[in-house]
Amino acid sequence: MEVSRRNSLSQGERVMDVLSSVGLMLLVFDFQCGVYDTHHPLRRVGSHAWDLCPSSYKLLRASMLEVDVLLTPWYTLHGTSRLDTLIRSTNGFRHNVVASHCAFHGNLPALRVLLEKTNHKCTEANLVDWAACNGQLNVIEFLHASTTGTVRCTTWAMDIAATNGHLRVLQWLHANRSEGCTMSAVRGAARHGHLDVLHWLHDTFHTRELWWTSAIDVAAAHGHLAVVQWLHVLRRPSSEKAWVGAAANGHLDVLQWLHANRRAGCTTDAMDEAAANGHLDVVAWLHVNRCEGCTTAAVDGAAQRGHVDVVKYLVTHRKEGYSKASTKEAKMNGHLTVVHVLKANRQLAKQHNDCAIQ
Repeated sequence: MEVSRRNSLSQGERVMDVLSSVGLMLLVFDFQCGVYDTHHPLRRVGSHAWDLCPSSYKLLRASMLEVDVLLTPWYTLHGTSRLDTLIRSTNGFRHNVVASHCAFHGNLPALRVLLEKTNHKCTEANLVDWAACNGQLNVIEFLHASTTGTVRCTTWAMDIAATNGHLRVLQWLHANRSEGCTMSAVRGAARHGHLDVLHWLHDTFHTRELWWTSAIDVAAAHGHLAVVQWLHVLRRPSSEKAWVGAAANGHLDVLQWLHANRRAGCTTDAMDEAAANGHLDVVAWLHVNRCEGCTTAAVDGAAQRGHVDVVKYLVTHRKEGYSKASTKEAKMNGHLTVVHVLKANRQLAKQHNDCAIQ
């Protein structure tokens, strides 16, 4: 049908038919200078601060989300069909950013194209680290096999896998890679309450005594009582940081358990931090059950942040008082009810604060 139609066209019509061919135009444009129309949405990829070797999960996840906003709609529209021209028309840095995105999100089809079509093979990006960060074990296995084990990887891979609770990734990396992990793996798992990961880490690295010195402190500060109890059975140490962290974040159940089961001491920082963060139940419990007390930083911190109920409790039940500057700061922050409470108890005001808020 198409051949018959063309045979019936005049020479001029045939020329116009060729020149108006979208498929032919795309092939011609592929060899032109400048940014391809289909690549305009990706011009910002790699334009902002980016570290190809992950180090701070919080910051780098934010960067990954920025890139994802650009790439995911583009993949939805084009799939991998325009990756060839993207590779030819952009530099290696952008290739590495796109490859990192593929590893993080498990986009194996696009990652295969990038590794096959680039001379540098995206070696500047720690792709195993990115994949481990998001639990993409299939990507890690592919990278390891396709590069005969030479793909770049750091200790951050196991550390972040432990932090994010990806136990299978952790086990695979330990069995197949030589980079290992650091104390950050234990601290990260404790921070996020991944008890199954901690069990495995302890079975595998129990002789690394230093790794476990702050695990209870970290778990307590983030409210993971089951982790604290498990570490207690293993006779792992703790310090006053467990008390202060739990109090600062309002984890009363953890404080009550520490009070009943641990000998590590508490300090005035516990009530000071609980007050500053508005945890009235913690402040009241510490006042009734502990003898460490607080400093003027307790009222000061609560006043500056507008926790009027905490301020009322402290000026009623405690005698440490507050610094005169806190009245002015509460007023500047718009906490007028707090200002009235402080002025009504001005006999507790002191010229200098005897304990700065940590």
